Parts: sequence; structure tokens; C-alpha cells
Amino acid sequence: IHYQEVNIDFLGQRFSEMEDGANITPEVMADAGLIRDANKPVKILGRGELSKNLVVHAHRFTKSAEEKIKAAGGSTETIKLKVTGALATVKKLRKEDLEKLEAEG
Repeated sequence: IHYQEVNIDFLGQRFSEMEDGANITPEVMADAGLIRDANKPVKILGRGELSKNLVVHAHRFTKSAEEKIKAAGGSTETIKLKVTGALATVKKLRKEDLEKLEAEG
């Protein structure tokens, strides 16, 4: 899975004029030019500082990014990854689950 990466310093620069508690979704990031495609997964990285209280929606967050967003008074919302096509069939199974599937099939 290829993530579009955004550092929190870019969030702070692009959205400094937004009201406190503003929702920053992939669509908002795409409109601001931070990512190319709002339909592809987004990962927030922890480089830089954030002083704005934002609610950031993304598919993944680094630990440092999550801590910095919360330290600025904001919050994080993890978007569930929608996997389709061939990737949907790839699933890591525990040994017991694999044995159970093999016994059923």
C-alpha cells in the first residue's frame, strides 16, 4: 500500500487561518494541494510543529505526529482502509485459523 505522506508542519502552514477544531480530511488536503488524490491513503508524519487545534482525518499517523496534534489541542481520526481487488484476497492468518480453513475446504 502506497501512502501519500503529509508532515504536520505543512498542516500548520496551510490551515493556520482555519477555525479551531476544523476537520482536516483527505479531501481538504487535496484541495489545499498537500496530496494529489483524496481517494488514496494518507499518512501523517511528525516532522515540524503544530500550534493549531485541528481534527485530522487520515489512514495512518506516526506516533510523533499523533502526539504533536494532541499537544496542540487537536485530535486524530483514523480512516479505515478500503482494500479492493487482488489486495482484498491477501490476508495474514494465524496458524489455528489457517488449519480451520483447510479443514473446512
